[in-house]
Amino acid sequence: MSPLYVALIGVGGAGGALGRYVMGARLGKKFHGQIPWATVIINVSGAFIMGLLVALFGAVAPGSPWLSVLTVGVLGGYTTFSTASVDVEKLFREGKPTEALITALTTLVLTVVAATLGFWVGGLF
Repeated sequence: MSPLYVALIGVGGAGGALGRYVMGARLGKKFHGQIPWATVIINVSGAFIMGLLVALFGAVAPGSPWLSVLTVGVLGGYTTFSTASVDVEKLFREGKPTEALITALTTLVLTVVAATLGFWVGGLF
């Protein structure tokens, strides 16, 4: 693994993290009650894009190092499963188990569906 490749993944991760910050700031930390929908939306959109990229690169450029730059780097920085985990734990700690379970299940189910849908859409090209 070349230093340039590692640097590109790092730069991609920084760009993804900035994108996540901007998206989170625009959506707001929480709305519609206490469920952190901004985090859910970020993770679902990232999962869709991940599925799409894997399908497209698999069809057009299998083995391309750019797939890792975009998925591990950019989308790794953009998606925020660690924040989702902390949000769920915090909701439990605040005595909001219903919101915690909704957040956990919504994140899990919607990200798997989104990745699958992205992979399917990418396969159409």
